[in-house]
Amino acid sequence: MLPKAPPVYQADRSPQISTSAEIFEQELKADLIGNQVDSEKSYAREVVEAWKAQTARL
Repeated sequence: MLPKAPPVYQADRSPQISTSAEIFEQELKADLIGNQVDSEKSYAREVVEAWKAQTARL
């Protein structure tokens, strides 16, 4: 008689992400966060440029 096989574990897979839909959702969230950061950076640049223009007139 053969010995019972040990249980198979998928230790290499992340427990939080199991399906392709969840992976897609995580990537989408990362893209949205990246876009938000980009827009905040460009807004900050506009504020700095406006401040520089304002102080140059003084």
